[in-house]
This record gives sequence, C-alpha cells and structure tokens, in this order.
Amino acid sequence: MLGSAARPAVVPELAKQGLTDKALEPLHEALVTYKAVQPATRKTINERVLAGAALEGLLDALMDEVRHLDADMKAFKLLNRVLFDGYRPARKLVTTGSKGGKVAAKPQ
Repeated sequence: MLGSAARPAVVPELAKQGLTDKALEPLHEALVTYKAVQPATRKTINERVLAGAALEGLLDALMDEVRHLDADMKAFKLLNRVLFDGYRPARKLVTTGSKGGKVAAKPQ
C-alpha cells in the first residue's frame, strides 16, 4: 500500500514512524469499507428528506381538519359547556416532537 501511495524516498521515513504496510492495513480496509457504504448513507438521507416532505403535507391536512373541528366546537361553548371545556385541554399540543421543549397551542 505504501509503495503505491507514497513517494519511494518517503517510505523509509514513514517506516521509522511505525507507518508500515502492516500497520496501515486496518486504515486501508476502513477506507475501502467507507467508500462502499457512503453512497448507501446518502440514499438513506435522500429517502428521509422525501418522507419528511410527505409527512409535512399530511400534517398540514391534519391541522386543517383540527381547525375545522375547533370552529365546530365553538357552538358547544353554549350548548354543552362540559364537552367544550373537556375539548380545550385535549386539543392542546403537549409537544411538537422537536427538541425545543413543550409548546401549548390555544384552540381557536
């Protein structure tokens, strides 16, 4: 490996530092493995981005439904106060799933 990667005059100096073919073989094997696996990692990242975009659309649709339900529930403020008062705490977002902490959303 050193013979192909280093200039011939440098190889003896590298050997003095313990950088022999035998010592560098694990590094060479790791590099070969990395080169083989790296495209799979990129593919996984691309798939995750596409899945995230699809989920964003689904979440937008879900939030539209929740907003419609919020509007419909306003009628129960006078018709059935117990139902309305139970809906409000159940409607709150306890967490958004982000690392930023808890976020409470008020019903509209």
